[in-house]
Amino acid sequence: MSARVVAVVLARLGSTRFPGKVLADLDGKSLLMHVVGAARAAQSINAVVLATSNDEHDDPLATAAEEEGVAVYRGSESDVLARFAGAAMEQHADHAVRLTVDNPLVTANMVDRVVARHVQTGADYSCNFLPPTFPDGLEVEVVSQPTLVRLLECATTTEEREHVTWYIRTHEDEFHMENVVLSGQLVPGWEQVSLSVDTPDDLQRVGGAYATWRRVLAAID
Repeated sequence: MSARVVAVVLARLGSTRFPGKVLADLDGKSLLMHVVGAARAAQSINAVVLATSNDEHDDPLATAAEEEGVAVYRGSESDVLARFAGAAMEQHADHAVRLTVDNPLVTANMVDRVVARHVQTGADYSCNFLPPTFPDGLEVEVVSQPTLVRLLECATTTEEREHVTWYIRTHEDEFHMENVVLSGQLVPGWEQVSLSVDTPDDLQRVGGAYATWRRVLAAID
């Protein structure tokens, strides 16, 4: 029986730097649906779930996701680790892929590459940014179910609960970790480019070059 891989998209409407960011438009689709679309297109993914908070301010986000046929899990606003793990466990994940709406240009192929390395090596945790060889904004993380259970027990500080995989990255010797890297260099200084969206200015910058970046990213797909 093959492992069940679930993409958990973490998102809230309450961004202080860019309120309502997750539903902002980029090339005719919300940032949320760009990320959901990449997850749905990934061959390795069995299910996609939005993990948002149970605060009433996130009701419009939950409704928007449900209207697009996206499963929704609602949990603690501040304990993001518990929300992430809860969403993964409700979907019976053997491996949980962490995606965020800050990264609307993440590709299905990037998801598949990290998942493939993770499953093939039997890793506890896999990603594509330790160290980074891809631009900021293409981050993918995968955590095995036993590792999620361990994190819920071991991660006790506010920072560890808020940043989900922080405990792993500060206790590297305790985990089998894998990192997917870019072979070669498509653009000089490639790994220093930022494609993430944190502010309205970021959205304008990424949106202004959206078509160009899609072509560039396709070159590594």
